[in-house]
Amino acid sequence: DTHKMSVPESIYRGLNGSESPVQGLWAQLDDPTAQSMNVAGVRIGTDKFEHFFKEGYDYFERFYLEQAGLQSALDIGLGREEGLWGSMTTGVKAFGDLSANFNGMRFWNHILLNNHDILGVKYNRGPYVACRDSAWVQVEKIDWSSYVDDSFDEGINCSAFPDEGGAEKFISVATFSEYDNTNILDKVLAEIDILETSTGVSHTCPIDTDNIPALKEKYGEIGDQILNFEGHRIIRQ
Repeated sequence: DTHKMSVPESIYRGLNGSESPVQGLWAQLDDPTAQSMNVAGVRIGTDKFEHFFKEGYDYFERFYLEQAGLQSALDIGLGREEGLWGSMTTGVKAFGDLSANFNGMRFWNHILLNNHDILGVKYNRGPYVACRDSAWVQVEKIDWSSYVDDSFDEGINCSAFPDEGGAEKFISVATFSEYDNTNILDKVLAEIDILETSTGVSHTCPIDTDNIPALKEKYGEIGDQILNFEGHRIIRQ
């Protein structure tokens, strides 16, 4: 059950090359937008799997193997979402990506379960593999609902945007002198207004608030860095 939506059909269609080289330029030639699919009852972008497995392992390595501290692990994703892997090239800081990263760290810990889950013992899962007769074997099935929740959904866990085009931080603005100066947030909100007018349905983030209290309780203080239920907004410095 997958769905593909191109950038020209999305709320990011008004972005230009100065604000977002990825969506304002690259997307015009080779649309990089991820498909969305239903996982454990949650509609998520397929890019979340890369965040979950790859960046989740980066978190796991930093926190559990290097023992550098939780904030050091979280800073990996925060730096990327506000840097060249995120808002500086896409124009978007995706809190849904940050949640996928964090939950990926939880998953990698559960492989052997050498440590209790960072969210508490009640969230322990696994171990998923064990050494039997000198070979690794799977001993427990993976339940995606242990990791994927509404915080992966960018329609609920709202994204944030730089106060000026992300690319302007490292590319001369003169290069894009033909573009307007309307900030990304205003453009996204304008597109949402158009969508709501045409469909008669609210698409303002968060589009569903039913599970927000449970998510805040689940993630506790960590939620301050991976959750945004305030709506689309400017990245706070």
